[in-house]
Amino acid sequence: MKKVLRVLRKIFFWIFFVSLFIVTTLTVLLHIYEDDIKQYAIDELNDHLKTKVDVQDIELSIFHDFPNASIEFKKVFIPDAFPEIESTDTLFYAEKMFFNFNVRDIFYGDYHIKRISAHHGQLALKTSADGQTNYDIIKEEDSTSSNDNFELALELVELENMDFHYKNLASSQFYDIKVKSALTNAAFTSEQYNLVSEADLEIQRLKSNSFTLVRNQKADVQLEMDINNLSRTYTFKKGDLMIEKMPFHITGFIDSSSLDLKVAGDNVQLQDLANSLVDESVKDVKTYQGEGTINFVSRISGPISRTKMPSIVADFDIKNGALIEPESKLEIDQVSFKGHYQNEQSNRQEELQMKEVSMKMLSSYFKGEATITDFKEPVMKTKMDGDLNLARFHQFFKFEKIEKLAGNVNFHLDAIVKFFDPEFRKERFEVLESDGTFALKDVLYKGINDDITYQKIGGEIVLIDKDAAAKQLSIATERSDILLNGAMKNLMPYIDGTGSLGLIASIESNNLDLNEFMVKSDQVADGPLTVFTLPENLNLNIDLDVGNLKWTSHEFKEVSSKVLMSNRTVELNDLQFKTTEGSANGNITFKNLLENGNIFDGRLTFSGVNMKSLFTEWNNFDQKSITADHITGKANGTIDFLLFFNPYFSLVEDKLYTKCDLKLSQGELNELETMRSITDYMRSNKGLKLLLNKHIDQFEDKLMHLKFSDIQNEITIQDRKVNIPKMHIASNALDIDLFGWHTFDNQIEYHFSFRFRELKSKVEDTEFGVIEDDGLGIVIYLTMFGDLDNPEFELDNEERRKNIKEDLAQEKQDIKSILKSEFGFFKKDSTVQNMQESNKKEVQFIFYDDEEEEGQDSTQTEKTKKNKQQSNKLFQKWKEEADKKKKDVEYDSDEENN
Repeated sequence: MKKVLRVLRKIFFWIFFVSLFIVTTLTVLLHIYEDDIKQYAIDELNDHLKTKVDVQDIELSIFHDFPNASIEFKKVFIPDAFPEIESTDTLFYAEKMFFNFNVRDIFYGDYHIKRISAHHGQLALKTSADGQTNYDIIKEEDSTSSNDNFELALELVELENMDFHYKNLASSQFYDIKVKSALTNAAFTSEQYNLVSEADLEIQRLKSNSFTLVRNQKADVQLEMDINNLSRTYTFKKGDLMIEKMPFHITGFIDSSSLDLKVAGDNVQLQDLANSLVDESVKDVKTYQGEGTINFVSRISGPISRTKMPSIVADFDIKNGALIEPESKLEIDQVSFKGHYQNEQSNRQEELQMKEVSMKMLSSYFKGEATITDFKEPVMKTKMDGDLNLARFHQFFKFEKIEKLAGNVNFHLDAIVKFFDPEFRKERFEVLESDGTFALKDVLYKGINDDITYQKIGGEIVLIDKDAAAKQLSIATERSDILLNGAMKNLMPYIDGTGSLGLIASIESNNLDLNEFMVKSDQVADGPLTVFTLPENLNLNIDLDVGNLKWTSHEFKEVSSKVLMSNRTVELNDLQFKTTEGSANGNITFKNLLENGNIFDGRLTFSGVNMKSLFTEWNNFDQKSITADHITGKANGTIDFLLFFNPYFSLVEDKLYTKCDLKLSQGELNELETMRSITDYMRSNKGLKLLLNKHIDQFEDKLMHLKFSDIQNEITIQDRKVNIPKMHIASNALDIDLFGWHTFDNQIEYHFSFRFRELKSKVEDTEFGVIEDDGLGIVIYLTMFGDLDNPEFELDNEERRKNIKEDLAQEKQDIKSILKSEFGFFKKDSTVQNMQESNKKEVQFIFYDDEEEEGQDSTQTEKTKKNKQQSNKLFQKWKEEADKKKKDVEYDSDEENN
C-alpha cells in the first residue's frame, strides 16, 4: 500500500511539474511574442475593414479558453460607415471580444482564428431613405493584402448579451432584438458547409411601418442551413422559431438576388396567442386558459433590395375558440374569424383583413368585419354589430382608468378611422366616416380618480357622418340629474381633435348640484397654478331649464336661460331664477381671456328677496358686524356688475365694480351692537347728554329693535369701497339722514343727522294746541368712523354748517316763490316756482273760547279777531327764533372765515 501511494505521489508530482512547465513556457512565449501577435491582429483588422476600429486595450491570454490562446479586445467601437452621410453613431460595440487560436500556432508563427466571441454590446444596422447603409465595412477579397501570419478559419461564433437593431427607413422596417445567448457552428471558410445555430432571444419589437407585429416576447431559435459560398445560396433544412409558446416553422431558400420562404404556424394555441397579446397597461390579468387553435401560413418571396420589401402574404383563421380567465372565471367563447395580410407592392396596398368575426362573451356579442390599410398612417374600416354587457366586459379586461362600468349598450357601427401614429400618439386619429346607432340602458360609469359615479345613463345616440343626435339621453349622479335632447354638430372631428363641436340642445334637470362637479380644496394638487381655460373648440346653444340648482351653499329654483358659448365667451341670456324667497332675471356675460384674466359682466333685476335668508345663504358676506341674526326685510332693485378675475380665477378686488339701485321694505335691525355704541357715545358727550339724557334709554331700546319704512338708494362698489349716497330713513326710533362709505377692510366713515325733537318720547302740547312737525328744530349731526368693530364718534360740525347753508338757500327760494305767487315778483326768474296751495304745509290750530257757551254760534268777525291776536303772538315768537338763528349763522360764518 505504501508503495502504491509513493507511485501516485510521483505521478501527481510529474503531472503538476509538466503542467507548470507548460504553463510557464507558454506564458514566457506569450510574453515574448505578445507585441508581435497584437501587431499581427491590428494589421489583419486594417486589411479586412474599410473603417477605423477603436480599441481601448488588447491583451493576450491562455486562461480564457485554455488550452486555446486568445486575443482579447476591450471596448471595441466601430462607427457608422455611410458612404455620403456623416454620422458618429454606433455600428458595433462590445465590452469584450475574443479571437481564439491554438497554442501551438505560437511555435509556428501562423495563427488560425477558429473562434470569435462578443460580449455585452450592440450591432445597429441602418439603411437610409435613399438606400445608403452603415454596415458596408468589409473589403472585397481581391483588394485585401491579408497578413500571411493570420488566417480566418472560423468554426464557431458566440454571442452573449448583445443587442441587435435593424432600421430600414426606405422600407419602414424596424427590428429590435436582444440576444441573450447565441452559438453558431460552421466551417465558414469552406465553399460548402452546414450551419447549425441556436439562440435565446427577447424580441423587443418587430415593426412594419406603423404596425407592430411582435413586442416584448421571448423566443428560441433552432436553425440548420446548407450554405454554398460559391453560389451564395442559403437553404433552410430546419427552421424552428418558438415565440413564447407558439411554434413557427421556416422553410425555403435565400440567394444573392432573391428569397422564397414559407413561415407556418400549425395549431398555435389560442390561449398562448391571447397571453402574448395582453396589453402591458392592463393590470392584474392572470394567464388565460382556453381551447382552440390558430392556423397560420405566410409566404415571403421576391428580389432582395435595400429599399424594397419582398412580397409577404399571410392567411390565418380560428374556429370555435374559447378563453377563460381563471381567477374571475370569465369566458369568451365561439370565437371565430378569418384573416388575411399582404404588404405593399407595386400593384397593391398594404392590408390586414379580419372577416367573419364573431365572438360571445357571457351576455355580450360582437359580429362584423374590419380592414386596416396603409400601415404608415393606418386607415381602419369597420362594420360591427354588438350587444355589450359592460360590467362583464370591464371585469374581463380590467380597464386601467375605469373603476366601475356596468349596463348595456346595443350598437351598430359603420366607420372609417385614420390613425396618424398608433404606436406613440394613439390620441391622434381622424374619423373620416361614421354612421351608427347606440342604445344605452342603465349604464353606470366611475373613473379611477373621479369622485362622481354616473348612473342610470340611458337614451339613444345616432351618428350621421360627422354629426350626432341624442334623444332622451339621461344621466344621473348621487345628487343631480340631466336630460339632454339635441344635435351635436361636427362631433367626430371634435373627438379626434380636428374640429369644433357645436351643441344645439335642450337640457332639463330636476336637481343640479354643481358642488358635485367642483374640485374640493383638499384635493387641489401642490404645484404651479393652472390658467383657467375654456375649450376654444366648443360652441353651445342650449335652452337650460333646472328645477333646483345648488352652488356651494346657494340654492336657486326654477332656473332657465338661453346659454350661448363661442370663442371662450359664455352668454346667459333671459336668465331667470328664484332665490331666498325672491326672484331675479337678467343677462350675464363671461369672457375667458386666458393670461389676461376672466370677466363677468351683467345686469340683474331682483324682487322680494328675503334679507335674512340672503345673509344666511351667503355666510353674512364674510363679515360679522351685520349678520342674519340682526336683519330682516324685503329687497327689490337692479344690480349692474363688472367682475375681474385673474388667470387662476381669483377675484381681483381692486377692479370690482357694481352699481345697485336698492329698495328695502319692511326692514328691521335687531340687537346690533353698532347701535348701542351710538347711545354710548351720546352718554359720553356732555352736550348731548345734557340735552338728551332723559330720552337716551328709551331711544336705545328702539335702536336695538329698529324698524324702518321703505328706503331706496343707489349703492356703488368701486376701488374696494362701498359708497352710500345721502338718503333719508324713517324708522320707529327717529328719522335720519345718512351717507358714507365702507371698505372691504371694514374701515368706515358714516355721517348721519336727526332732529332733537324726534328723540322725545312724548308729543308735547303748546298753548296753541298740538303742533305737527314743521321741519324746524334743533338738528344733531354725528359722524362714525374708523374700524367697524370698534368705531369712533364725533359731532359732525362740518356737515351741520353745510346743511344750514343749504336750508337758508332753500328758504330764500321759498320766499321768492311766495312773493312771485302773491305779488307777481320775480316773474322773469325761471328758477322760482309758484307756490301751489295744495303743496302748502299749514299749521293746524285748535282754539278754545271760555266765553263761548255750548250751542252758541260765533260770528265770522269774532273768529277773525281771535285768529289775528293769536297770529300776532305766533309771528312774534317765530321772529325771535329767526333772529336768534340768524345770529348763530353769522357766528358760524365768521368761524369759517377765520
